[in-house]
Amino acid sequence: MTDSFTFSLSPLDTEALLPQLAAALEKRVELYSRQRLLGLWQVTHKLSNAKRGSQPVANHRKRLRQFLGLLLWVLGLLMLAPGLIDPQELFVPLVAGACAFFLGQLTLWLYQRTLLAILDLACGLFLCMSALGAPNQMLGLLWAAVPCLLVSVAVLPSRRRQRTTPFEKEARNLLAKYQDLKPHTIQAVFDHQGLTVSQPEGNPSVYPYSTVSFFVETPDLLLPFFQDTVLLLPKYDLTTGTMDQLRTLLAQQAPYEILE
Repeated sequence: MTDSFTFSLSPLDTEALLPQLAAALEKRVELYSRQRLLGLWQVTHKLSNAKRGSQPVANHRKRLRQFLGLLLWVLGLLMLAPGLIDPQELFVPLVAGACAFFLGQLTLWLYQRTLLAILDLACGLFLCMSALGAPNQMLGLLWAAVPCLLVSVAVLPSRRRQRTTPFEKEARNLLAKYQDLKPHTIQAVFDHQGLTVSQPEGNPSVYPYSTVSFFVETPDLLLPFFQDTVLLLPKYDLTTGTMDQLRTLLAQQAPYEILE
């Protein structure tokens, strides 16, 4: 095996590494909590295993509810539309259709919002055009068209929004600070004694493996986590040795987690 493994760091691709670093920071919280709350995590594992065992049943129930929601939506609309055109003659279909349509909307909102938005948008536009094309006979269709359009407008923007997690915010801050350090001037060397980090303008810093809390490996990063900080090492910057050899060495020194 190679005696040392050298990383000659290059500028970071911030956007590409952001989700990987965020996942590693989330894993860090889990690993720290495992160390401090071992008994609680044992119970959590038992519950997780039980949940995974019933997952096929849960998936089947979800698909069934999605189908029932779609069926109620379609049947409700087929009864509701004629009832809105002639409510006096078709009062019972109007009430039954309104109830079925509402239940279909609610079910799809819970289990298939994207489909609901598409259906409501198409339905709302069609009913609006029908009502405005023959206002004397079909103006009542607007009572269904307007709510459909409002639901689609409420759902579609929420599907486009991406929530930023606290880990993503922390990862972005770390990457920004790391870029300020001019990472292309940093060299990190692992050997059997520990980690040595050097920069041209300063003395090398030596970190024994006893100071490393754990290592996390992502598809593009190797991350030694210390008590108060983390070092970002892109795997493509490894210039001596191989990742398989380095992984074998580091796994003997501290807990080592691999994130796919």
